[in-house]
Amino acid sequence: DAKGQLTVASPVAGEYVIPVYGHCVVPKPQGPFTVRAGSSFSIPFKNPFGQTAAFAYAVDNSAFVVKFNETIKSRKTHNIIVSYEPPEEASKSSTAMAKLTVTCSRSVSSSAATTGNIQWVYYLKGIVPY
Repeated sequence: DAKGQLTVASPVAGEYVIPVYGHCVVPKPQGPFTVRAGSSFSIPFKNPFGQTAAFAYAVDNSAFVVKFNETIKSRKTHNIIVSYEPPEEASKSSTAMAKLTVTCSRSVSSSAATTGNIQWVYYLKGIVPY
């Protein structure tokens, strides 16, 4: 939650002070997104900040491959490309699960609301087709 104050002043109409309140919620986990073995899948991700920012990607299963980080322009949507390369011993009916975590590499605002470590979580499911 954040509080602020908007002041509008005019020599003719005088000064008006308006209280401003903001409430934000953390991003909710999404998925699972299914990725077939040997192929890739795009996950749309939007930079919600008012300026260009660097985002880091981390996956907890090495069979899933993503870039380490990317810079995304303000309020633009970017596709995160995820590929799945199962280990050689994976059976034809096996599946693998993973968690992709996206974090902003640095704070993009000096306000208290964005100085915390915001994370976006995407669940991934890798399948080996028959």
